[in-house]
Amino acid sequence: MTRKHAILSVVAGTVFLAASATAQGGSSGFSLGVGGGFAQADQGVGYTVLSTLEFPSPVRMLRPRADVFYSNWGRWPNVAGVTGNVLLTPFSTTRVAPYLLAGVGAYLEEGSKAKAGATFGLGLRLPGALRSVVIESQAQVYRLDQPRGSVSAISITQGPIVEPGSIKRNRVIWKPIGLTIQF
Repeated sequence: MTRKHAILSVVAGTVFLAASATAQGGSSGFSLGVGGGFAQADQGVGYTVLSTLEFPSPVRMLRPRADVFYSNWGRWPNVAGVTGNVLLTPFSTTRVAPYLLAGVGAYLEEGSKAKAGATFGLGLRLPGALRSVVIESQAQVYRLDQPRGSVSAISITQGPIVEPGSIKRNRVIWKPIGLTIQF
């Protein structure tokens, strides 16, 4: 099976499950969201913009969600990513629905190849009649193309000297607070 066939199979299976879940009276259907917030990484504090698509689920406590995001710190490298997540909502009322989020995805830094990573978070959905407001915090972790470290000194003969204890193989993006409007 080619990669294209595998992707089409996953998309078709997701649409089929979503349609059958809606027919069985599961979660309320598809939900599109747009939002943004602060993002912190090695580069400092910046911003992130986000688009979400939640899918219906036959299990009320679990709901699949796909995210597309872009994070910028005002200097290189910026990060774009796509993640597939599962939201676990232990309870919900007409006024509030807290949830935990876990997922995997692909992260692309400028000038690098896409790398696999994971995302974890928690959120609070405030349902409304036509739309919901979501307050969310996330941490995303992915592998770096090449390990990076802090330069402690520059030698004329050897060039930059990297401190051995400062070498990082992963990057963590922390999004302490983000707001999303879901339709």
